[in-house]
Order: sequence, then structure tokens, then C-alpha cells
Amino acid sequence: MARFSDDDFAQLQQEVDRDTAAPLGDLRRAAGERQNDSISAWLGAGDTLAEKALAALDTGDEQRALALAGRIVALPEVDDGVRAGLMAVSLGLYNELIDPAFEQGDGGGLLEAPLRLLPELDPRTADELRRVLAAMTDYDLPQSMRRRIDAVVAPQRRRDAPFAGVPEDELPQAVLGVLRLILRLRSE
Repeated sequence: MARFSDDDFAQLQQEVDRDTAAPLGDLRRAAGERQNDSISAWLGAGDTLAEKALAALDTGDEQRALALAGRIVALPEVDDGVRAGLMAVSLGLYNELIDPAFEQGDGGGLLEAPLRLLPELDPRTADELRRVLAAMTDYDLPQSMRRRIDAVVAPQRRRDAPFAGVPEDELPQAVLGVLRLILRLRSE
């Protein structure tokens, strides 16, 4: 994971202070905080819908899961044109990969399940998994892990929006594909 020093935090505080001191700085900062609160609320809504869809998939209720996926897709754009629901599902996959791997403290098994499952996935789910893996390269990973990620996806993909390139009418099914992958990862 990224490591931040006291100097990094001090530099961040200096930037906040400088922005606040600029003309209308307090207003811009307050507007930014309101935007962050809004983004957090919409991401929370997406996460809640995703968990409900996961529960429906887990019990075999495909119709309910598809309806919930449609609601996830319908959540508004929150940041640079990225939809809150799609971002929430993508973050859910990201967390499903990261959290269990680092519970033991070293992240040693981080790539084992996703790389083993990758060839078995439908193209849209595989593409989203590759994008999430590329996003991991933002962090301080051991070279061996970085090489394994680079072997399946270019690190530049981390800049792509979640579900980039998936046609609008296919988004609910693409969301379900990623949610099914999350269920598989949870059962590993």
C-alpha cells in the first residue's frame, strides 16, 4: 500500500492552508467538502445495492439481482462522469482482492485467486478485473507482484473508468458478472 510520511501530511496541510488563504478559498474548500459528502453518500447507496444484489445472487434470485444491478447502473455520475454505482461495484471488487490478502500482514496471496480465475471469466468481467488489478499498481507493491500484474494488463488501465467500453444496455449484466466474481472470491 502507499506509505505516507509525516512530511507528506505536512505538505498536504500546507496545500490546504494555501488554498484556504487564496481568494474564495474557504468557499472552494467548503464546496469540495460538500461534493465529497455527496460522493460518499452515492457510493454508500451503490455499495448497499451491491450487497443486496450479492445476497440475491447467493440465494439464486437472478431476477432480483438483475433488478438491483439496474438500480446500481442508474445511480448518478459523481466524479468526472463516473457513475456512483459502477464505482461502488468496482471498489467492492478492489476491496475483495486487497482486504483478505493483507489480513495476514504481507499480501502474499493477493494475486493467486484473481489470476487463477481470470481465464475462466466472461470478457466483460475479465476486463473489469484487469482494470482493478491495474489500479493496484498505484501502490508500493513488490516487483514480483507488479510483474505479474503487468503480464495480464498494462498499468495505464488504472485511469480507465469502471466498466469502460461496456455498452449501456449490457451494464446490468456486466455488474452481475463482477458481483458473481466477488462471490467466488469470498468462497475461496
